[in-house]
Amino acid sequence: MMAAGSPRVRRYGAAPTMPWLKSCRPQQKKTKMLQSKADYLPEPIPQAIEASPLIKLVSLQNANGSWGLDSALASALGVSETDVKGKMPSEGVEPGVWATVLAVVWLHSRSAAQREEWELLEIKAVGWLRSRAGSISQLDKCLEAANALLGCSVAGPGLG
Repeated sequence: MMAAGSPRVRRYGAAPTMPWLKSCRPQQKKTKMLQSKADYLPEPIPQAIEASPLIKLVSLQNANGSWGLDSALASALGVSETDVKGKMPSEGVEPGVWATVLAVVWLHSRSAAQREEWELLEIKAVGWLRSRAGSISQLDKCLEAANALLGCSVAGPGLG
């Protein structure tokens, strides 16, 4: 039993004395104040990844599986935005449908060796196309125009 005068005996109203508690407390780390935006911006993407045409195209796909018809898509496909918009079949084709067909055709023609990397993206894109396209003939016209624009001959990559 401990003596009443022992430092470890707690008396009512007195704070306990536990010298070991001080060593268990987490040390406060001094944090550096952010001085500019550069202090918290992520590191840039390495040039090798940035230059990959497949990565460029894949990064443009929307969450619903579609691609948007814009200059970034044209750049990723390696054609001008004027050509992309000018060659679009005009019979009631939504710009997103046209852009998505172009992207899928490009994947089949220019990145066939990396199919394992993009085949799930294609499945999502084709599902979106089937839900949005007015008819199979509309998709066939888009496919024909996409082959002409991209200079390839992809035969119905799951679009029919």
